[in-house]
This record gives sequence, structure tokens and C-alpha cells, in this order.
Amino acid sequence: MSINHRISIIAPVYNVGKYLDCFFENMIKQTYQSFKIFCVYDASTDNSLDILKKYEKLYPDKVEVIISLKKNGLGAARDLALDSGKVKGEYVLFLDPDDYPEVNFLEKMIHTADKTKADITICGFDRFDDETGKVYCIEMTKNKSNYITDITESDTIAYVNPAVWNKLYRYSVIENSRFTEIKRAEDLIYLMRILPKVKSVAFINEVLYHYRVRYDSLSNTIKERDYDEFLDTIKVVKSEYNINYKNFNSYISLLELMVFIHAGVSFTYRLAASDKKSTNMYIRKTKDYLNENFPGWSKNKYLNISHCIKGGVKKIGLWGCRLLYKINMFKLFISFYNFIIYRLKVDIKW
Repeated sequence: MSINHRISIIAPVYNVGKYLDCFFENMIKQTYQSFKIFCVYDASTDNSLDILKKYEKLYPDKVEVIISLKKNGLGAARDLALDSGKVKGEYVLFLDPDDYPEVNFLEKMIHTADKTKADITICGFDRFDDETGKVYCIEMTKNKSNYITDITESDTIAYVNPAVWNKLYRYSVIENSRFTEIKRAEDLIYLMRILPKVKSVAFINEVLYHYRVRYDSLSNTIKERDYDEFLDTIKVVKSEYNINYKNFNSYISLLELMVFIHAGVSFTYRLAASDKKSTNMYIRKTKDYLNENFPGWSKNKYLNISHCIKGGVKKIGLWGCRLLYKINMFKLFISFYNFIIYRLKVDIKW
């Protein structure tokens, strides 16, 4: 198979027909043109396939449709493309076709990747309301460093939004890694899985990607069974580290921090917010999980007050969360966070 593009773009498509024209228009207008989009049609019930076929016919060198016979979810759809043998190129992007990039998105991403030789290149993005177009927040534009190589010697990666769609991956780094069929936090699990292969990360402190907040989206809901699946998968990832990487111990502090941020704070808060009567149970469940599987969390060097106090309000807040967990009063954080969000109208992203 001859390769005539440097960037392979994988885009799972499920019931996003009304957004596809916007997505393709912004992709076709890209100021960098050495790319091909592999659209994985995931058994939609709308007109998505008709629109995909239209663009595949119009731009056969830019668009190729891969058919999934049944709906498997985002991660499995991406894996189907990776397993197809069609995805080659030097770099890979995983985009969501209900979002859209700036027209210079690819140009700036690959220019930075080429310049720095980074294994992952990350840009800033905003979140906007699907109905009103209002921008809720801007993320990943205040990175203190433009380039890091000390992956296990800093906590930078733990605070990166794990979403895949604002990241350009070197194909040689991710070609043997898969998302599997986990239905929640698949991007975070994927980041954890590839970390030992990542030698460097570059940042672009500029909004190049626009994420559409849809209230019918799967990502806006979470149930206890989803959380259980997430926790079980983290245990699998930890065992993979133990088996496959001799330097596992050098990653344990970073993994502990990532699990504490996402399981201990983010997931537990979201569960408690959706089921207030079970708040104490969720907190106890999370703490038991941390104690059993990541026993060093309570003394993690990145959650030490002397480290957090140098990192600003967010890190100090995270230290406070650790303290509240240790003294069995994390429920206070949940109440305070609700006050910040619903009374002061400030949404803090962890």
C-alpha cells in the first residue's frame, strides 16, 4: 500500500449527520493537505452514512469510509480503523466529527511536531454550547512549558486533559496500542497505556480545536457500572505496566496522581452529583480502591503540600482533596464544589 499522506485521521461516526458538513468543510479547507480521514461508520440510525459516502465520492484521496456492522462505541470504532491495515502515515489524529478544527489546525500541529520531534503534540481548545454557540471555557492554553521530556519526573502529564482529539500522535508510538471496548474515560485509559512509550510532549498554547457540548452526548452521563468498569480497567493497565515495563516503579507516582485526579476527584464527584443519596458510599468505595490498588496515594510526592503550594490554586485544591479523603471528610469538597459551580457559576476543570 502506497502512503501519500503524513497524517492519518480516524473519526468514529455515530448519529452525527447534522454536524458532518461543518466537520468536512473545515477539514477540506485545511492549510496543510497531506492527510487522509478514515471515517468509521458505527451503525448509526440517522443519515450519517449517506453524507459520508458523498464526501468519499467527492474527495476519494481525502476520505475513506470503514463500515462497522454493529455499534461498539468510540474506542472500539477507533480500534477497528487501527486494525484495518489502512492507517499508516507518520502521525495519527483521533477526531470527533461533531466538533470542528481551525483551518490551520493541521499545519500548526505538524509544524510543531516536526520542529520538536515530539511523540505527542497538544493544542488548546474551547468548549461551546451546541444550541447557542456560547463558549463555556478554554483549556490547555496556559502550559508553562512548550516541550517536556521528563515524563516521569514531573506532574505535567497528569494535569493534561486526556481527550484524544486535540493531540497529534506519532504513529510508531501508538501503532500497537488499542482503546478496547471500555465505554467511559477511554481517552484517559489510552493515555495511561501509551505513556511508557512517550519520550516527549510538545504544547501549543493556542485554541485550534472546538469541542461541541451536546446534552444528548454519552459523555454527559455516568452510572456506577461505568465507574466500576473504569476502575477495573485501571487495574488491567497497572498489571500491563508490571508485565511489560521494567521501569514500572518510575511511573507509579504519576499513575497514582492521575488515578487520584480522575477517580478520586472527578468521577466520584460526578457520581455523587447524579446520586446524592449514595455520596458516602461512592467516597468510601473510591478510598478503598485507592488503598488496595495504589496504596502510595496518601503520601504521593506530587500531592505533598510543599510541592502543591508551588503549583497554584488547582494543585493546592488537590492537596486539600487528599487531606479530606484521609480524614474521611471528602463530602465537604463535594458540597463546596457544588457551591462554586451552581452559585458562583465557575467551573473548575480537573
